[in-house]
Amino acid sequence: MTSHTFPDDLLEATRTWVVAATGLAPERVIFDGATAPWPEAPFFMVRLPQLDRSAGTDELHYELDANQAMQARVVGQRSATGVLRVCGPGGAALLSQCSLALSLPALQRELQALAITLSSTGPTTPVNDETLAELPAPVFEREFALHYALKLSSTDVEPHFERLVIDVELDADPHFTDPLMVTLEAD
Repeated sequence: MTSHTFPDDLLEATRTWVVAATGLAPERVIFDGATAPWPEAPFFMVRLPQLDRSAGTDELHYELDANQAMQARVVGQRSATGVLRVCGPGGAALLSQCSLALSLPALQRELQALAITLSSTGPTTPVNDETLAELPAPVFEREFALHYALKLSSTDVEPHFERLVIDVELDADPHFTDPLMVTLEAD
């Protein structure tokens, strides 16, 4: 399973999406809040939320290392809502292209390889914010949801489990017919 640093890998996944959908150059997809000089219009600004390491679900994975020693790691699944903003002529149409492109099998495979799922969640809306007056007009934005894998260490977060899976392998012993019962109690 791929894990991601935040927010660079998530910006790259969003950039992959926008470039595949619009054909624009990758340098035309930047972080929201970047300062001038701007890329040639139209260009996209991506706003990603702050990472909340405690929100989401965690799973404890055990793996054998090269020395056959058991190693534990926590893999977290996180979800967030970001904003895709486009500045310059044709912005609303470009956002529609991005939304439609999420159903393309080739893009889905690319994002799946990154262990990231993106979906468009809101309508395209015009932005009439005076603080954005220096950006090329018009400015439109649309929310999107992202779900991603994140490897965590015990110093990052105390894992909280919603599901426990136990794999039990039994020898082909016909005398073992009783069911296996596991009882878990939480403090």
